[in-house]
Amino acid sequence: MKKIQYIVPLAAIMMGASASAALIASESFSTGNGSDYVNAQNFNSASNSNVLTGTTGFADTAGKAWVNGTSLVVPRNFTSLTHTLVQGTPVTGLATVIPGGNGVARNSNRELASAPSGSSFYISGLVRIGGLANIDPDESASMGLIGNIAVNTWDTDTGIHLGLTKDGLGDVYLAAFAAGNTYTLGSKLTSTQATETQMIVLKLDVDTSGNNDTLTAWVAQQGATDLTQVLSVSDINTGTTADLGRFVIQSMGGPDAVTAGGTRMDEFRFGTTMSDVTSIPEPATLSLLGIAAGGLLVSRGLLR
Repeated sequence: MKKIQYIVPLAAIMMGASASAALIASESFSTGNGSDYVNAQNFNSASNSNVLTGTTGFADTAGKAWVNGTSLVVPRNFTSLTHTLVQGTPVTGLATVIPGGNGVARNSNRELASAPSGSSFYISGLVRIGGLANIDPDESASMGLIGNIAVNTWDTDTGIHLGLTKDGLGDVYLAAFAAGNTYTLGSKLTSTQATETQMIVLKLDVDTSGNNDTLTAWVAQQGATDLTQVLSVSDINTGTTADLGRFVIQSMGGPDAVTAGGTRMDEFRFGTTMSDVTSIPEPATLSLLGIAAGGLLVSRGLLR
């Protein structure tokens, strides 16, 4: 796996945002707000599966329902996870995801209003755990986009997904999941970092010919004002844009019994530009803005 790291300059971040917004969907897991999710009940329970408010881009009426719900993936009315780079205003509520023991997989999912069009897409989300011991070795939890998914499965063969994973040695990493692969993002989390809110941003460039998709990933620790690129991988097959038509939050259990605590996930965003899913423009735009500013300074110098 090829990793490329860089830091977007703060000065460039302050220079502006990319032009057109195209937020496709967002999910903040809000609770206690009219007909929003009821705390601690399954996402597909009668109280939570239909007539949801406060979300963007999901199918209406019956298509708005959560399916394949499980008590291991539930909304909570804890204070929302927040981050300096989150796009929009965080809403109170988050999702708790507890990987099942004995290799048990679980998921909850809901359909978007329509499959997106285009060839480049971004997702972002916030993740944290109460401590490194909250998940067991060989366990993972993620949220992301998929075309279809069966009951009680862990499926990252298509679409794109972000979250956390713990390897067989007991080390916890931020992670991206795509084309059936798990990509660790950066170094293993320290005990302090694990309890802090971390942002993950993924970009998927879909190759319409089939097998040459590109996945790029950035991370930002709690309080960060910039993104650090930690992954760029090509020659993968994540499916088609139809495989980005359903939001899923899922977990894969390890060989041990269920561990209390699990992971927390929040503020999912899905769009076509970096500024749809974070509060800053995408790095390429930032570079162009810097060049333009430099050109303006030169021009002013010539006029003196």
